Amino acid sequence: PEPVRPVLSIEVRALDQQALGRFAGNIQARYESDVGFRVPGRIASRNVDVGAEVKKGDLLATLDPTDQQNQLRAAQGDLARIEAQYINAQANARRQQQLFDRGVGAQAQLDIAQTDLKTSGASLEQARASVEQARDQLNYSELHTDHDAVVTAWN
Repeated sequence: PEPVRPVLSIEVRALDQQALGRFAGNIQARYESDVGFRVPGRIASRNVDVGAEVKKGDLLATLDPTDQQNQLRAAQGDLARIEAQYINAQANARRQQQLFDRGVGAQAQLDIAQTDLKTSGASLEQARASVEQARDQLNYSELHTDHDAVVTAWN
């Protein structure tokens, strides 16, 4: 036969309430978080209920991401258009510089081409930032926990 394994046990018994004593006080969570979405929208899913234990990073709820997805697509379209304009401005500035270097181009035309290049470069940076912002907005359509917790309310 298999050997008997020892088991740790404790005796459970009723105690007199007066032996325990009464204490006044408030019970309060060590950490409290009021979490919410950073963007407006219609809730698409709620993944946990009141009383649920959640771990850091768990998905609590999601918004309908349609608006944020459309904003991202629009920003990406603007970026593609501005990238094409920037490439065109680079080529134009290069041509004007070559003409000027050969003595057949005007300084004014070169200045205009260089200004257009700088302007489209700035527009390109702005369009890239808009795409990043739209990506962030899309990511904000998901609500995650910031630490281990118990859900106490939905407002």
